[in-house]
Amino acid sequence: MMNQSFTDEVQELDALIAAQQWDEAFPLAQDLMDKIPLTPGVLERLAQVLRGQEDWEALMDVLMRSRNRYQLWPQGSDLLMGQGMVELGRWSESIPYLELAVAQDSLSGWAHHFLGKAMRHTGHLQDALTHQQTASEQLPEFPWAPFEAGQLLQELGESKLAVVEMQEARQRSGETNEVIEAEWQKLKPVVILEQLDQLILAGKTNEAFSVLRQAMLQNPDNLNLSERLLQLISADASDHGSAEQSGLDASAVLDQELTQIEGLLDQLEAKASSVANTDNEIIFL
Repeated sequence: MMNQSFTDEVQELDALIAAQQWDEAFPLAQDLMDKIPLTPGVLERLAQVLRGQEDWEALMDVLMRSRNRYQLWPQGSDLLMGQGMVELGRWSESIPYLELAVAQDSLSGWAHHFLGKAMRHTGHLQDALTHQQTASEQLPEFPWAPFEAGQLLQELGESKLAVVEMQEARQRSGETNEVIEAEWQKLKPVVILEQLDQLILAGKTNEAFSVLRQAMLQNPDNLNLSERLLQLISADASDHGSAEQSGLDASAVLDQELTQIEGLLDQLEAKASSVANTDNEIIFL
């Protein structure tokens, strides 16, 4: 009779877990743990429910008490302990557990992901990048591994490689996640600079000016774009000087391009003036 009662309770608990009804599942899981803690599967179910509730403190407490009292340490406990500490910002404490989780299962994308987060927050950026890139390979639909990799590459000064990772994160998230989109906007000037380099190498100077103009209107405070504008003007003036020395009439083209540049600068100045006037009005009020 006891066995049948246990079977019924487990079936009810499993149905609640499958439906992710964590609050309803918790009392039943806790009751089973109190009555028959050594029965295989009971601790694992309680841990799953606590993880679903994101009650990391309670989850870690249950695991440690079971380990100390009953010598129970189910497979995956190191990963759960490490994840719980990461979620609570206990970065250094999480690393030994997560390293054990990776050693036990090198194909665990989640272990690599959480270890990468912990490594990043303890200053081990290159190791963190390696783990996030491994996690990205092992969790092909998970956007936050390439997102973290993209952020790490920016911190490591590899902006062009960061663009690739952030594009992957955007694709996986469906381009609807506000956090990922905000980070992508920060990287857009890098993409534009790469496009400019390709246009310049192809000799398409007019198109380069046009792309740069639009980019600066959208990102007027970006110093890299401003610097590239000066480089482009300098190079273009030098090219036209060489052309005139060769007897070629390039004045019309140069005048046209300088007019475009002056127009761009006028628009930027007008925008800056508008912002300043708004600030003055706010101060006056």
